[in-house]
Amino acid sequence: MNKNQRVLTLIALIAFVVIGVCHYLASPPLVSQTTRSTVWKELTYEQAQRQAPSRFLDLIFVGNLEKQGGYTDSKGQWHAYTKDDVQQRFNIPDEAKLWFPVETETTRSIWKPHTYPGDSMVPDVRIPWLMVGLIYAGLFLLLGR
Repeated sequence: MNKNQRVLTLIALIAFVVIGVCHYLASPPLVSQTTRSTVWKELTYEQAQRQAPSRFLDLIFVGNLEKQGGYTDSKGQWHAYTKDDVQQRFNIPDEAKLWFPVETETTRSIWKPHTYPGDSMVPDVRIPWLMVGLIYAGLFLLLGR
């Protein structure tokens, strides 16, 4: 086997592999998938308005402050939330932080092999493999002389 036949054999093998791989891959093989998840964050009232909007945010915030009996400020000091504060109902301290669920969306690309033959890049590999084989055989014989 001469050098030209070796190069031709290598090219033909690569073509066979590419056709075979394309038969088992969907087109396009990368598909974007969005997943939603809930993350709990400790938020101030203003942050909660931006990240966890709700019509009842005032009631939730005051109710949670009342249940906890107070809050820890940014300096780590405890402040009691008294019954007088509850009577005023919407007296929400600026530094009060409470835990809120925040919805997040993550989009990522996933590798998706096809699930049925009609979904692949090359649904029928018989004809492409036959053509590559015939071309290879013809050129192999021509280059052998």
